[in-house]
Amino acid sequence: MKHRIFDAMSRFFDSAWYPAVYAGVCVISGVNGKAVYVPMACVLATMIILSCFFAKNKRSFIAPVLMSFYCIGIDHPNGFSDNNAQLLGYYDMDGFLAVIAVGVVAAVFLFVRLFRLGVFARQNQGKSPFLWGILLMDAAFLLNGIGSPHWQPVNLIYGLLFAGVLTFFYFLFRGCLTGEEDREYICRIVVLMSLIAFCQLLIRGVQWWQEGTFWVKMYNSDIIWTPSRMIASLGWGIATSVGGILVLGIPAAMYLATRSRKGWLWCLLALALTVMSLIPGSRSSIVSAVAFMIAGLFLGCFCGGNKIQLRRMTLAFVTVFVAGIWILVLKYGFSNVIGYVRLDKIFGDSRLNLWTTAWEDLKNAPLFGVGFEKGAFPIEQRFNNVFSNMYHGIIPQFYGAMGILGICALVKHLFDLGKTVFHRFSAEKLLLAAVPGMILAMSMVDNFFFYANYQFVYCLFLALIEKTDEKRFAQ
Repeated sequence: MKHRIFDAMSRFFDSAWYPAVYAGVCVISGVNGKAVYVPMACVLATMIILSCFFAKNKRSFIAPVLMSFYCIGIDHPNGFSDNNAQLLGYYDMDGFLAVIAVGVVAAVFLFVRLFRLGVFARQNQGKSPFLWGILLMDAAFLLNGIGSPHWQPVNLIYGLLFAGVLTFFYFLFRGCLTGEEDREYICRIVVLMSLIAFCQLLIRGVQWWQEGTFWVKMYNSDIIWTPSRMIASLGWGIATSVGGILVLGIPAAMYLATRSRKGWLWCLLALALTVMSLIPGSRSSIVSAVAFMIAGLFLGCFCGGNKIQLRRMTLAFVTVFVAGIWILVLKYGFSNVIGYVRLDKIFGDSRLNLWTTAWEDLKNAPLFGVGFEKGAFPIEQRFNNVFSNMYHGIIPQFYGAMGILGICALVKHLFDLGKTVFHRFSAEKLLLAAVPGMILAMSMVDNFFFYANYQFVYCLFLALIEKTDEKRFAQ
């Protein structure tokens, strides 16, 4: 009897049910206060600890690493302000610290198991196509602002944070992928991660609809009403960050749509995520969602095993999309439709001013930039975190904060990424590369590349793309 229970637990933690159950607990936890999210965090930690003893497949740790962040709930009755600087002020700190403590315990168990399995030793052998680009970025992170009058010791802490997350998790994921089936397994987890945000937004939207606070007047119109961005400010992030996570599952879902027997279902999920991107109203997320949805449909029409299914769905999608836009333009006018999704000022004065500041900072400190602490804003306008003070664009951020070394590191990394994707090129590899590609695309006008939860996904897919080049996976 005892062995049967142990075998059943091993099968559960190695199966697709484990990440699905984990995601379900995160959904419940993330839309409630500490009376729910603290015990739910304990449930998640218990699942992680048990998986350390019973899971036989090394990839079982990927689900908690990617999804645990989204279990953080909402303590303030009215949710959060759409402002990163104010998030901590809306938590009950006892509950928040309890979740952090539980998370640290779970992380210790997880990483002890991974070290014992040798993911940093036996599995991290062989040539890495991304190694030198990542090491060069590490150097740029660590040397940010050196020699500039704006340099402060805290810059070294920021550099260690960004370099540590990027390097550690790249080699961690590189060492744990051991089979071709990992590709579909990981894509399912990324879709689940986006569905957590989807379900939490849906629950919050229903609550606000019942309270009559769902709609607000559009910022430049007294006639057009739009969903309040406050709906999408969840316990783990403001609307912009939530929108980015929501749409990150689109290219992963389209990869599955080209390979799974139920490709139409994954395609529908990608379409649902694309439509839901209108709720957070993040302009970079909306543009990226539509662009990568169209690209995924195009590739699916000519590649993979579901070409007929996806051609029919593409025809239906394009018909509905074009008809819907045409009806809205006729009813409200082109400018109002563009304004509804906040695309009229995607490259507005605020972004251009930040990027001009970055260029001036590069001229003042050309070699290593002015550092992360100097940032894009005068001291009286700064918020209380490094991300709000960034230049809101990956290219200006690298050359403004890290100078010539930073932009050379970014170019080297992007060159390595492109070279790896087009070496032994296949549509499958291109669809996998679309996930980090979406992070880079959204980061052109925001800070997504520097957020740890996005870097987890980014590093995971770097390792996955690298593995597709190998003739066989290490067993």
